[in-house]
Amino acid sequence: MKSRIFAWLLALILLSACALALPGESGRVPLGGEPEKGKGPAAGKEMKEYRIITATDLHYISPVLTDQGEYFTNLVTYADGKAMPCIEEIAEAFIDRVISEAPDLLILSGDLTFNGAVRSHTDMAAKLARIEKAEIPVLVIPGNHDIGRKSAAMFRGNTYTRVPSPDAELFRRIYRDFGPDEAESRDPLSGSYTWRAGEDLLILMLDTNSGAENALPEASFPWLEEVLSGAGRKGDRVIAVSHQNLYIHNKAYFRGVVIDNASRAAALYEKYGVLLNLSGHMHMQHLEEDCGVPDMATSSLTVYPHHYGLITVDEEGLTYGTRDLDVSAWAREKGSEDPRLLDFENWSRTFFEETMERQARARADQLEGFSEAEKKTMTEAMVRITSAYFRGEPLDFDAVGEGMDLWNRVPGTGYGAYVESIRRDLEKDHRHLEVRTRRD
Repeated sequence: MKSRIFAWLLALILLSACALALPGESGRVPLGGEPEKGKGPAAGKEMKEYRIITATDLHYISPVLTDQGEYFTNLVTYADGKAMPCIEEIAEAFIDRVISEAPDLLILSGDLTFNGAVRSHTDMAAKLARIEKAEIPVLVIPGNHDIGRKSAAMFRGNTYTRVPSPDAELFRRIYRDFGPDEAESRDPLSGSYTWRAGEDLLILMLDTNSGAENALPEASFPWLEEVLSGAGRKGDRVIAVSHQNLYIHNKAYFRGVVIDNASRAAALYEKYGVLLNLSGHMHMQHLEEDCGVPDMATSSLTVYPHHYGLITVDEEGLTYGTRDLDVSAWAREKGSEDPRLLDFENWSRTFFEETMERQARARADQLEGFSEAEKKTMTEAMVRITSAYFRGEPLDFDAVGEGMDLWNRVPGTGYGAYVESIRRDLEKDHRHLEVRTRRD
């Protein structure tokens, strides 16, 4: 039963989707160098109200690396619902939105690229440079799709060609202006660092993808405790950021999703009063707040409804809320005539839901004893449930009750257990959070 639940979730979530027909991952290369001492551009900023935009899992691919041909189209159409056919426009719309909103800081928590190609990274860095030119600091860490990827490729027609992917040191050099070279403290064994946002606000960027795979190197924990204890002595408030999750968000699906040694990090976060952990990786908008320090997983910027998070920090604490990227408004402003862009919300929602529908319908079609109308009801119910789950929105189960009753007639599918595993999650809104400041 558990394996079937896992297979269903795996088919819908990022880690299953970009499995290009290429050899497996390469090893991770440790990031060398001594910790740097310094202050970020916002050091000394008076803490009245500090605004942070956070986004994750952009999965950008340079237009140089795809002609949107047959191979690439099939790859992304039958994947996990990322709106990759419009990735360049999504990225550009987001860059322009950040500049127009003029936050005090932008945080990107990994999976900056689709398959870790060096060219995608350098193009992304050029886009981020436009944000910093507008005097908005940018902080990045790598995700599991960013470093040492043998699946990095250029797509032409019905085939692909492998292209270089950066090791951890090259990743740091490409993004040196977006956190690492402005760090107050850097871990010499990974790409982790701290960045001074204000007189009493510290950002901890935890890299769990370069010094070790899906983990913080064991030898990095003394550094982590040193920076957190130092923050405690100074009276700093700390917001932590990771790509993978700090806690289990779904008990049926967590291997490779949660940081392997997350419990050690979480214990230190709780000990030293970290306010919040920001993560991603799952492509779902989901809050886990029952384990100590809240872990807010922002959904993928490239998946409908294209969430990013807006955090406001003041003397009382912080608030987090999602915003939807309005690509259609951006397209109209740019004079686009592309019908997908001009009606992007509907196009993107359809693109995502058709992915969910293919998965559910394929399973329903394997079942005997159900009419065509019943299979349609079952499929529609599963699409509504999964779509709401990924968006982080509450769902009225009465609206899908008939479909779930049909699925429950065949317990062996695992769908009933899957829904039960997320039922409580679907009773609340995961798009908002308020944290009061912890003071001694």
